[in-house]
Amino acid sequence: MKRWEDQEFQKDLRRLLLHVRKGVGKLPPQVPGSYELRRDADYEFRSVPGATYLVTGDDLALRRSLRRRLAGSSRRDLGLSGDEAGLLLQRACDDAVTGTIKGAVANLVSSLVAPINEWTVAEPVEIYLPVKSLRVGHATYTDRIPRSVARKAVLDLAPDRFKPPIAYLKVQARGWQTARILAAERF
Repeated sequence: MKRWEDQEFQKDLRRLLLHVRKGVGKLPPQVPGSYELRRDADYEFRSVPGATYLVTGDDLALRRSLRRRLAGSSRRDLGLSGDEAGLLLQRACDDAVTGTIKGAVANLVSSLVAPINEWTVAEPVEIYLPVKSLRVGHATYTDRIPRSVARKAVLDLAPDRFKPPIAYLKVQARGWQTARILAAERF
């Protein structure tokens, strides 16, 4: 049985999403005598298209617990890192706030059963390269755009957005948003 099909996991997930919906429209406390929002480790304030919401300490602890339970002890177990599990749960919270809890659970499960793909993630960088191509860790920095990253037809559509030099690397993830986050960690 998959972890997300476990009854206890489903019950805790629904409880988290229900509590998150109760935080819709609430604002975090302000710094006394100021218009700034207080930053603290015991809440998270999120603004997504269509809603803003507040997640408080107990709900953050529940989300961390669900993240650990979903990711397991290693990425090899489900092909899911802790960061990827956290992102999927955060997106489920966003979906619950802007839609329904049932829809948020369905979107989370569809993301979890999706196959793992290899993604090539590239971004322009401002760097002086003494050679044509330089490999640092997982990333490759180059002064030309290889065909494995983008074809000429794609580059012609957005000539100002993607100019060399660039950095690129390959990551394994279920979706492009997760691939971008995993790549950002390695860049």
